[in-house]
Amino acid sequence: MSSFTRFRLFSVAVAVLITGCSHSSQKPTFVEEKIVKHGRNLADIHFTADLTQEQVVAIWGQPDALRGFGIDYKEYNLENGQKVWIQFLSGSSNLVACVRLFSTNSDKSKILYSR
Repeated sequence: MSSFTRFRLFSVAVAVLITGCSHSSQKPTFVEEKIVKHGRNLADIHFTADLTQEQVVAIWGQPDALRGFGIDYKEYNLENGQKVWIQFLSGSSNLVACVRLFSTNSDKSKILYSR
C-alpha cells in the first residue's frame, strides 16, 4: 500500500471520528441554581442528646450547604430566612454535638443546643 493511500485512509478515518463525536443527539444542559423553600421551622425538630444526623435528614432533608472553619457544620435554611448550623459527632453515632441559629440580619449566632 502506498503512502498516499495510507494518508487517504487515515484522513477518512479521522473525518469519521470527528463527525461521529461532534454530532450528539443530546443538547448540552446547564445546571441552574435555584433557591428552594423547604418550609423548615425550628419547631420541626427537638434538639436532644439522642438526636442523630439520620433523623435530621429524615425530617429536614439534605443540608443546603456545608460550613465551618475546622469544625464541620451542616447548614439548613429555615422558612423565615434564618439559618441553622448543626455539628455532628464523628464516628458511628453521628449524634448532634452543637446547633447554632443565625438570624437573617446578623452574623452573630445563638446556641440552641450544645453537649
